[in-house]
Amino acid sequence: MPTWVLKCPNCQREFAHAKIDDTKIEDYLFPVKPAFPVLGLAIKCLHCGHEATYKRNELVCRA
Repeated sequence: MPTWVLKCPNCQREFAHAKIDDTKIEDYLFPVKPAFPVLGLAIKCLHCGHEATYKRNELVCRA
């Protein structure tokens, strides 16, 4: 299942942020990024626990 991922600036590893609904072909081919606050969203890395503020443009789609 495709997923939106973020990259931790501390350990440089990617971690899943949100799954992409791929029940419709349009959602799979043209996924819409989840909404983020204008100033970013503070999220902890699932690997090292480092908390960083991420912007919506940092989301990457992974199949």
